[in-house]
Amino acid sequence: MSFRYDPRHRPPQPQAPPADAFAVERAVVAEGVSLAFVHEGVGGIPLLLIHGYSETKRIWWRNVEALSAAGFEVIVPDLRGVGDSDIPPDDRHDLVIYSRDLHALVHDRLGHATCLIAASDVGGFVATDMIHRFPGFVEGFCVFNTVPPMGVDYSGIDSQHAPTLSDVADPTGDYRWMQGAFPDELAAMLSTPEARRQWVANMYTFGQADVDFMTEPFADEERLRAGWAAHQLAYGRRMTEIPMMDAVDVPTLVLYGPEDHVLISGEPFDAALHSSRRQQGRVVGGVIGGLMVELLSLGGTDREGGNPRRGIVGIQNVSLSVAALDDTYRRVVEAGYQPDQAPFEIGGVRMFFVKDPDGTPVEFIELPGGVRSTYEMHRGETIAALE
Repeated sequence: MSFRYDPRHRPPQPQAPPADAFAVERAVVAEGVSLAFVHEGVGGIPLLLIHGYSETKRIWWRNVEALSAAGFEVIVPDLRGVGDSDIPPDDRHDLVIYSRDLHALVHDRLGHATCLIAASDVGGFVATDMIHRFPGFVEGFCVFNTVPPMGVDYSGIDSQHAPTLSDVADPTGDYRWMQGAFPDELAAMLSTPEARRQWVANMYTFGQADVDFMTEPFADEERLRAGWAAHQLAYGRRMTEIPMMDAVDVPTLVLYGPEDHVLISGEPFDAALHSSRRQQGRVVGGVIGGLMVELLSLGGTDREGGNPRRGIVGIQNVSLSVAALDDTYRRVVEAGYQPDQAPFEIGGVRMFFVKDPDGTPVEFIELPGGVRSTYEMHRGETIAALE
């Protein structure tokens, strides 16, 4: 099923509050950088709303009043460099810096020991890092319009890299590639405020008044380019630290739709897992631009005493499908790597894990019946049929 979005299918939206509906506050979070943020419902449950690209805090404009009325203390910042926040004098932008900025805002400046987070797009990655970097700080997580929490390592990627096949197939791949690999050339093409706003406007399906409101902050070239920084991390932009993208261990809600062009480009699947080792669980997944992404929840009981096993959502790794798992296991051992375990079976799939030199788990899997993907195994339909 190819992505075909028809704006006419979008449910009716409430009237957006006027541009001046909420007071904008400021707080210093790092040397030379203060963040602008909306702060409503003070005294409620702290809820941090993190925008992505091509967004600012304005993307949450319709949500602020309803959430504050529901009992939340709503904290809605602009990430550094975009919207009304300061442009860092040293041009430092990366996921960990964003994470530290937001922790400084909510924890250090507003005095909250814990909070909830809802995030989209780049904000989902920032929130995932916050969960790990500041243990106990995030008590609940809602993420949408982004890849669910999983392992990501941007280091060592060439800065002038052509788009991969999945980039081309992904409806969002062209702009991410241009903004990431060729920001100077793209900025030269978008030489006027009108052109810069139109570049961003093409990513919205709102009515014209809302589009005008959402794109206004991007008329400035420096602020538009600040929004591209996260995409540049995949093409050579230096990072201060590697973001922590492991599986999250807090209650998490992942929102997506069957035609979600960021998360699922094909019909998602949902399947139960069982094995002879009394391991049970559930896998929910779909195709992202030709790449299979799965959320795996392992439950059931442990192997020793039959004690309940805590569910783990969002287990991440690199998965490689092989035709002969036992032979692959032997060759991995002969190459000097120690697998985490002997081949085992779950849900009809045989597998084993081994860590590469930087610690990333690599999963070798042998699928039953000659199928080439878990989507095909669970849904009976090949990925090629979705393209």
